[in-house]
Amino acid sequence: MRLFTLYYHRRILSTDFSSYSRRISKGYSFEAILTCLVFSYIGYFNGHGMSLAVMFQGITASFLIRVPLSYLFSLKEGASLFDIGLAVPAASVYGIIFFTVCYVRHLRKNGRCRA
Repeated sequence: MRLFTLYYHRRILSTDFSSYSRRISKGYSFEAILTCLVFSYIGYFNGHGMSLAVMFQGITASFLIRVPLSYLFSLKEGASLFDIGLAVPAASVYGIIFFTVCYVRHLRKNGRCRA
């Protein structure tokens, strides 16, 4: 009887967690695509000794984009985990825009960009 009880409770727990993780992963799925660009920029700037830009982007993305948007999205009537999870890809979009501007400025400063 004990084995049945353990098996039954384990099934209930795994069902709850799998449903929960599916709801979260819908919001984070966009992040998987955007992260490769952000990490490439982070590696580029760290490799060129410009880690201050990486640090600034990381702090601002977390505290000025991700946390406030998560809170604002949670205030929406009927907010779901998908809605709240969209704050993470929004922070990545901010990071891509931030690093693209930094990259163009870096190229112009070194005379490699004529735009």
